[in-house]
Amino acid sequence: MSYCECFERNQVILDDITLLGLKPDKYSYTSDHFETLLSLCERMIREGKAFADDTDPETMKKEREERMDSKNRNNCESLN
Repeated sequence: MSYCECFERNQVILDDITLLGLKPDKYSYTSDHFETLLSLCERMIREGKAFADDTDPETMKKEREERMDSKNRNNCESLN
């Protein structure tokens, strides 16, 4: 996604917020919270509540439709 596309997408969101009559206290981006999100993800992996999955989208869709576990689901922490 180019800078212009990203800017336009953000502007549409801000315009919608204004249209709803809302005034945010603060604007932020996901990247502003990267370290916190990374820490939470790592904790969830350690606790067995999440896993990293590099399965291609087509295979992932098929596995979900067939209610199959991903080959990555039971990986140890070091593989995640």
